[in-house]
Amino acid sequence: MKRPEYIEISIPRGKSTISTAVKRYFKRLENKVLKINFGELRKKKVFEYKIIQSGFETWTTWYPEKKYSAIKIKARLEKEPEPDKI
Repeated sequence: MKRPEYIEISIPRGKSTISTAVKRYFKRLENKVLKINFGELRKKKVFEYKIIQSGFETWTTWYPEKKYSAIKIKARLEKEPEPDKI
């Protein structure tokens, strides 16, 4: 599997995630390393990504008129993958 150089994660959020403590938590994630596993059990593919941007996003659709919001995390590849351990 070819490792992606850049990923963007968008997580739906509700009214309970609007608190200032949650906003500060996601802001502090920037420049941290995120480990993502793209495989199962024995075919474990773990890649390390550095979070380059983290925050909240809101948008509105035209029809039907609805308001959506999400937590958005953008990350770039940090290191080579760890060797497989069987």
